[in-house]
Amino acid sequence: MHFTSSVRGLTVGAPVEYRGIRIGQVIDIKLELDLNEVIARIPVLIEIESDRLQWIGKTPDYDNEREFKKFQKHLWNQLVAKGLRAQLKTGNLLTGALIVDLDVYPDAPSQTIHWDKSYPELPTVPTSLEEIRNVLTRILEKLQRLPLEEIGEDLRKSLASLRQTAAETEKLTRTLNTSTLPEVTATLNRLQKTLAAAEKSLQAGEKTLITAEEALAKDSPLQRETQRTLKELSAAARSFRLLMDYLERHPEALIQGKTR
Repeated sequence: MHFTSSVRGLTVGAPVEYRGIRIGQVIDIKLELDLNEVIARIPVLIEIESDRLQWIGKTPDYDNEREFKKFQKHLWNQLVAKGLRAQLKTGNLLTGALIVDLDVYPDAPSQTIHWDKSYPELPTVPTSLEEIRNVLTRILEKLQRLPLEEIGEDLRKSLASLRQTAAETEKLTRTLNTSTLPEVTATLNRLQKTLAAAEKSLQAGEKTLITAEEALAKDSPLQRETQRTLKELSAAARSFRLLMDYLERHPEALIQGKTR
């Protein structure tokens, strides 16, 4: 297996564990120089101690080397397909010693074992610290690509426009309060008188229609028409009363309109 992060703290003889259970050990750590790609790698060779494993189900004939190798290859291919990966973890916080931990990562990118090398190569996953570092690096790269200067300039322009709008609104409010308020008050008084007169007329009309309805023949077409007209007049009277009440409580609605 190859690890992309530092292996400082990993030594020959370090435990190989599966979810906390020791199943083997590290038997070799080297520095490998690839002259074709001009890159350095650190292969870590581990040994799985088969006597620490308990098999359930049909097992191969250990004396038949060919059958046993075929079984091993199939087994490891299945485990890796399900997400088995190797990861460096801290085995001792005081000394900083590392171990190789095997575990299943179902969301890990699909990988396979390389059987064409001297030893089959098990895929690995980054350490937790390495993942955090990679995430932070990607965030910083995205921040560097953002047009921060242009965003700042647009923000300054927006704030300046907002301040100007606020000043103009305040000025307009003062103008309305000083020069327009007397005229608005007079208009409101005239409107209230007009609405009061209209309400009286509607009330008189209601009384007249009630009297007419009582005099008409029951269920006659004329009585039904009179009832319909009476309902319309009653609704209009209620609307006038509501309008007058609202304007008395909110005279500013003549300037600003009714609030929602």
